[in-house]
This record gives sequence, C-alpha cells and structure tokens, in this order.
Amino acid sequence: MKYLLSFIIAFSCLGCKEISEKANKSAIFTHKELKMAAASVGALNKPKPIESQKLSEDEIRTLFLKHDIKPFFYQADEEIYSTLNGFFGPDHYRIEFVFLGIEQDKTMKSKFYLTGKNRHKKQITDFEGSFIIDSVFSIKDPNVKDENFESEYGYFSGLMEKYSCVGKFTLLEDSSQQFSGKFEGRMALDFGINEDKKPEIWYYSNKTPARSSGFLFDGTWVNYDGGKSKSTLFSKDIFMFANDILKDFSYGEREIEINPKYRKLGWADFWQSEEWWVSDKKSM
Repeated sequence: MKYLLSFIIAFSCLGCKEISEKANKSAIFTHKELKMAAASVGALNKPKPIESQKLSEDEIRTLFLKHDIKPFFYQADEEIYSTLNGFFGPDHYRIEFVFLGIEQDKTMKSKFYLTGKNRHKKQITDFEGSFIIDSVFSIKDPNVKDENFESEYGYFSGLMEKYSCVGKFTLLEDSSQQFSGKFEGRMALDFGINEDKKPEIWYYSNKTPARSSGFLFDGTWVNYDGGKSKSTLFSKDIFMFANDILKDFSYGEREIEINPKYRKLGWADFWQSEEWWVSDKKSM
C-alpha cells in the first residue's frame, strides 16, 4: 500500500513546523536551496506529493543489516568529524555538536549508541546516548531528477532507492560538569542507495521530516539540577531551514553569509576552523 508522504505523524512527533509558504516566496536562498532548484522538476513552489511505502519491522532490520549508516554521523576510519550546528533556547542561540563515536546495537539494528561533545557559548560538555529509528519510508520524489544532484562523493549519479526515517533520541550530558542536563526528542534522516550500492545522505526532498538537512535532532534539554528546560534543534545542514527559525538568517549563492544581526547569537566565528572538541585543548 502506498501513502502520500505528508508525514503528518512524523512531523507532529518531531514538533517542528513544516516549511512555510513564506519560505517558498522568500528572495533569500542558501547554497543547498539553489542546488535543489537546479535538480528539481518544475517550480519549487508547486511541489507534487511524494509517494511513500512504509517498511515493516523485518524490512527495517534487513535494511540496516545490509547498509551501514554510521559514517553519516562519524567516519571512524578516517577520523572525520562533522560539526553539527543548531539553535538552543528561546533566543535560538547557536549550539554545536560533534559525534566522536557511534556503535550499532548487536541485536536491535535500528538502534545506535553515540558519544560526543557539545558547545554552547563557552561551555563544552561531554555526552553519551542513543537514537532508535522506529519508522522508515521508501520514497519517490517526483520533484527531483536524481541525475541532477551532486552526491557526497563528488560525482553525479542516480539513487536506486531513497528512504526517509524518523525515530527518537536521548543524549545524557556528563552530570559532573557544570550546567549539564539531558537532551531528548525526535530525530529524522533521509538517505539513499546509489548505483555502487553505497548509502549516502539525501538532501533534496524538502517535504520530509529531515527538512532537506540530511538529518536533524529536534527536542528539549532539561537541566539535571533544577528541571529547567530549553528547546534544541540541530542538524547536518541547519541552513536548509534556518530562515524558517530566524527571519533572513542566511543568504548567498556560492558561500553562505549570516545576517549580521544574528552574529551576536554565537555565529560570528562560524567560519573559524576550530577543533574545540579535542581533549587537550582548553575551552575558550
């Protein structure tokens, strides 16, 4: 049975708003939005419904037995770390995450264990946790020509299969560190299988829960001490929907420019290549 990929349930669980009509009319675009425009079939403001097929539990298990998605989050063999940017609290101040390790559960193949660090302002905190993918949809997006998109591997190719996944996550910060707490919420991931039968992140379907950002984590942080809570949203490519969070947050075709009025929220040093997560380096 096929469903139109509205992902109503997934969106309500994630707690993030759908990309608004206002965003479609905006004159400000980011680099990925322009790539999507080049890869799209027809106008972006008149999207066709995405078709989907929900996978069974057995099919999900087989999918993650066959295909390794761990490198999306951390490439252990090459020690490649990806800084994930996001928004924290009511003022949407910048928060950064780096995953320093990921392991797949030996029995439950849709469960993954994470370790890493995050930075908010000058505070760097260790964490560990997990995420579980509880729903997977095989998708067909009539709005995108596969041969027009640029893959993570630097060449153009089509994807034989595409999947949109949703799940839940928990990240526990080190309770011995100052201002620590627990992150909890929903996560989403889009990926595909290319002609070489390798999985790669998919960024080009803007009506899935991952919001064209590759993957995202959307939830709430609760302080261990006083129960104080703050909203948290971070992703592989936050710029794909950042303009929906803060008006005119970013712009630029080839290189992203951050609106000067938001740089005071932690974005002034965005272009600095600082490995703040390395243990032998002092925090700022």
